[in-house]
Amino acid sequence: MGIGRRLYDIVRANVGYYTRLASDRLHNQVEADSKQAHTPFEDPEEPAYTGQKDEEIAKAYRLLELPYGSDERAVRTAHRRLLGRFHPDRFANDEVGLKEATRLSQELTAARDMLLRALDSGAVR
Repeated sequence: MGIGRRLYDIVRANVGYYTRLASDRLHNQVEADSKQAHTPFEDPEEPAYTGQKDEEIAKAYRLLELPYGSDERAVRTAHRRLLGRFHPDRFANDEVGLKEATRLSQELTAARDMLLRALDSGAVR
């Protein structure tokens, strides 16, 4: 499987993520509107946007082609699987492929490390 397929998978994962994000925001808004209609004096709920840290975590999950909230074992398995597919040693004879594989393997490793730290600290539910 080539780099084109990998890019296609990343785009597909991003589209699915943003579709779910929009759906969740709409659901939260409808829920907040219905609560506000029944109890106008209660404090408003937190906004649906969860912040920069969650966006980075979600991006790392997308890069590893995992659903948000996957456990440590799934993160390690996905990293190993993708690194085996895009390891720089596989592209030793192709200069452009070697650069791209090196960049991608660094991103995969950084995403794995960040997710493992987040899972360890309890930042991911």
